[in-house]
Amino acid sequence: MEPAIKLTKVSVTFRDVRLTRTAIAASGPVHADTMNQRRTVRAGYSRDVLREDDISRLVADEPDFIHYYPATGDVARFIDAQTIRANRLQAYRDPAQRELAEWIRFSSADARKNRDGLTTGSMEIEGLAGWVVRNFYGKASLLKNDFLERGIKQARLEVAASAGWILITSEDAAVSSLLETGRRMQRLFLKVRALGIGLHPMTQILEERATRALLPAAVGIGPHIQFILRVGYVADYPPPVSLRRPVAWFLRQGDASS
Repeated sequence: MEPAIKLTKVSVTFRDVRLTRTAIAASGPVHADTMNQRRTVRAGYSRDVLREDDISRLVADEPDFIHYYPATGDVARFIDAQTIRANRLQAYRDPAQRELAEWIRFSSADARKNRDGLTTGSMEIEGLAGWVVRNFYGKASLLKNDFLERGIKQARLEVAASAGWILITSEDAAVSSLLETGRRMQRLFLKVRALGIGLHPMTQILEERATRALLPAAVGIGPHIQFILRVGYVADYPPPVSLRRPVAWFLRQGDASS
């Protein structure tokens, strides 16, 4: 058995983020294998609403911050419609598409070089279609109307197939609260594979001003919504596909004075 990963307490200064080792772990130990198996699932969702016992496991001791809306309810239907609307707005907002293009790793060589972003595997573009995208597509492809319309169509298909939505909120807009909200989402991701539940972040509503303004009142959980996750049971949970950056690429070891 692999050793448990100790969680850390985060303190924020104006210049950096410092991680302080602590034995306190609100949700229990997390093993490295669970972290390695984490992945976003986009396809193969059941529309069966989540069972009460599974909802309890996901929400655990954070009911004020993790909110599930079943696909059969009015709130979920509102999020469905606004997600499709936001995808269309974003598809034809040039700065948004140019930013997205910077994060898509069209070629295998680009994916190996960067070890981040969206690859054909993480976008679940498989088989011949995946080979075509890896070998013949580039950043300019993302700005063509046919590519944009296919993206909107795919968003419609995804929205139509799920058990609903999970929204994650923060206490306020302070940096420390936002960091804790990120950890809250990661803790959620580390629970779902064992339950056969897929999660797919679809935050376009929050990224477009017209849709973001409507969300708090429609949902009724306050202004600090930070994540919108499509959720559903998955019969065959796929293995992880994202390339992992070596720790040395992003972690610098030093003391408080360095």
